[in-house]
Amino acid sequence: MTNSSPLKKNAFKARALLVGERIDLKGWPTADNLASNPITVEVKVGGAVTLHRYGVVVFFEVTPADEMAFLADLQPLVANPYATPETEDLEIRIEPRDRESVVIGIAYLENAAPPRLQVIADILSKSALLSLYKKIASEVDRIEPLAAKLDGSGLTWIRFA
Repeated sequence: MTNSSPLKKNAFKARALLVGERIDLKGWPTADNLASNPITVEVKVGGAVTLHRYGVVVFFEVTPADEMAFLADLQPLVANPYATPETEDLEIRIEPRDRESVVIGIAYLENAAPPRLQVIADILSKSALLSLYKKIASEVDRIEPLAAKLDGSGLTWIRFA
């Protein structure tokens, strides 16, 4: 693992996408990895990506077109891909002299070394996963009255609007 940053800018965006239920990382080549746990790789055209087995990919300083190309290459490793991925975005600024912090949606880091990117990726990936869980809980809450009615009577009429 190296501590030198693959990123060139001092201000960039991190973007997490929950692309599917799982990513089979056993098939991922390890030769060019910047770091492991989560796997962190440099994108050839610029930027970095972390891969999480629970279905999240986090991009750092990667253009939308390059995100799409990377995701197309990753597609064979994604189990049960989601049609609309959950996303989380964060602006990051590299400020070597300042204290590391998050202020009004902007993360200030001392540098963009892989260990720091991995911490940011971990937080964003879990936030994207939590967003999906919240949507699922909302749907369960919505159908719970119908389920309770079925449980009580064994029969119900459903009216479609």
